[in-house]
Amino acid sequence: MNDNGIIYLNAGKKMLPRLLVSIYSLRKVYNGNISIIQIGDDGLDIINIISDKFNCQIIYSKQELNIKHHYWFEKSRTHLYTPYTNNVFIDSDTLIINNIYELFDEIEQNDFIVPQFSNWICSGKRISKRLKSWNHIDKDLVKKTIESKMPSVNVGVYGFKKTSELMRHWFDFTIQNPNSPLPEEISCHLLLQKYKGKIISNKYNCSCKHDNPRLDDVKIIHYHGRKHCRFKNGQPLFNSDLWIKSWKEIFAFNLSNIQNWYKDCGDTLLNRNLGSINNYV
Repeated sequence: MNDNGIIYLNAGKKMLPRLLVSIYSLRKVYNGNISIIQIGDDGLDIINIISDKFNCQIIYSKQELNIKHHYWFEKSRTHLYTPYTNNVFIDSDTLIINNIYELFDEIEQNDFIVPQFSNWICSGKRISKRLKSWNHIDKDLVKKTIESKMPSVNVGVYGFKKTSELMRHWFDFTIQNPNSPLPEEISCHLLLQKYKGKIISNKYNCSCKHDNPRLDDVKIIHYHGRKHCRFKNGQPLFNSDLWIKSWKEIFAFNLSNIQNWYKDCGDTLLNRNLGSINNYV
């Protein structure tokens, strides 16, 4: 088994343009192992093209979960797929702007790591409401989590040892409440009260909207909620100019044959804003 690696997860075609941007930006600062967990056949042909270009390993699995938003639940059991001892999971809607090798040292010490989301905390109005949707599963654990006032986390990035106890329980716990808002993320908050883990700086998962991605120490920008290429009056919103710059580089050199497949992937925001993207310098 390899020691360290970065993993992505893909299901379908919608996220493939964003996945390509993320891996392209990652390869600028990281030359280690990358694996893409591909769920099902949809998009596999493009995953093969991306993997060949950027030296990624494909880990294929047939879709086993007959559940809405099955991607969320797959995120909570990536330890079953990964070939690595120490793993960093990164969502496709991200841009990596500085090296992140130190995350593997954090994993060695802590088994499971996850960045804080902006400056939010569990006792805040929005997160506490989401946590309370788990009262019927474990009311005492919900109460303990809210009263801890611990930082709220975002699982667009997380790291783990393959043997992590939290990882071994995450999926089974999450699937108990499949209709919860962001079930894998809120369940992670709760499990951090029970198993070894560490909440790390949001510089490893910097919100494009709620943080300042232009600070010198930022490592990963997260364009959550389809904010990777939004415009208003011809100007990009939510620091998406940084994502657009990488997109235009990829498109100009037709990396991974992007020009031939991106329009068919279903990224409606990208397709709708192509004119604004092309006109933006």
